[in-house]
This record gives sequence, structure tokens and C-alpha cells, in this order.
Amino acid sequence: MTTLVLNVDRDDDFGRKAHISSPIIGYEENVRAAQIFGQV
Repeated sequence: MTTLVLNVDRDDDFGRKAHISSPIIGYEENVRAAQIFGQV
């Protein structure tokens, strides 16, 4: 079974607060972005 998870950052929190450019594609990039965003 394959699972697709989509997240749309409409208010650009990742960009403004964590300075992460989008799109964030792939498991590793999403984990990295979540770790960085969790620290701000």
C-alpha cells in the first residue's frame, strides 16, 4: 500500500520562520524541514 501525504503551506511559515524554500519533496526533506521548523 502506498500513502501520499500533501501539505500546503498557504501562509509560508516554513519560508518566513524557518527559511526553508518550497516545495519540500520527499521523505527525507520533509523530516529535515519538520526538525528545523520545530526548533524555531
